[in-house]
Amino acid sequence: ARLRELAVTVGSQVETGAPLLRLEQIVEDEDGEDDTDTDTDTAQPSSEAVELDLPAAPAEVPIRARVTQGQEDLRSLLLGFDVDPHDEGRILQDYLTARTTAVEQGQRPLTGELSLIEVFADLADLGRNRPAGAAEEGEGESGLHSAHEYFHTYLQSLDVERAGLPETFQAALSRALAHYGVTDLARSPELEAAVFRIFLARQRAATDATVVTTLLRTWLRELPPDELLREPTGLALERLIAATQVRFPTVADLARGVVYAWFGQPLLRRNRARVYAGVRKNLRYLDENPRA
Repeated sequence: ARLRELAVTVGSQVETGAPLLRLEQIVEDEDGEDDTDTDTDTAQPSSEAVELDLPAAPAEVPIRARVTQGQEDLRSLLLGFDVDPHDEGRILQDYLTARTTAVEQGQRPLTGELSLIEVFADLADLGRNRPAGAAEEGEGESGLHSAHEYFHTYLQSLDVERAGLPETFQAALSRALAHYGVTDLARSPELEAAVFRIFLARQRAATDATVVTTLLRTWLRELPPDELLREPTGLALERLIAATQVRFPTVADLARGVVYAWFGQPLLRRNRARVYAGVRKNLRYLDENPRA
């Protein structure tokens, strides 16, 4: 096949279902030579299916590479990058399949999954539709407006000073932009592209929440993290609960369940065991000293 027309350019926005390129079949003459006529005006389009000579997929991919690629695909999905709607479920399912194999081989991918949780929490934080209390914000009237309102105000100018945004929202915006490699709130092409992706991600946040709920349900069936990841995991879950408890109550409830299963329940069992041990010690003493 030969490329006849390229309908897009680098960085252009493409509508769903719009054609990206147009191919034409190369017709061989009777001598077996390819027709290399470059006059596309006279080329006759063919209705037959065109087969592309694409490189074959690797026969076997290491499980670590499969898990890493799956996490990168899910991260792109959460960040609002383009993905075929038919591939959304496949991306998650392929990752879960690779993850199961990795866990069986002793390679639990919790660190990468914490990054996914943080991405969703930081973007969801920009869409909180309940104003924070003035005492919490510590900035007077800033407690009267929600992050959702601040974000739409910011979209009008992409200038935090002109929009009059409080420092708390600027910090939340900086955390979200950092996932796109943007470290400065000054307007730039990179910031504009990142804000556009944030806008798209927030539009399909309800669908992307399925990724997070699936991960949380998987965590509920597993043992708590080791000592090295205990604190980062707890902090990520706390941020997720704060960002989703109003708009995504199911996500928040699952996160609370993980916090209890991994942190609250073990602590409760240790305290209960300590109390029972003390009671048994006192009972033995009374048994040995009935007149005490």
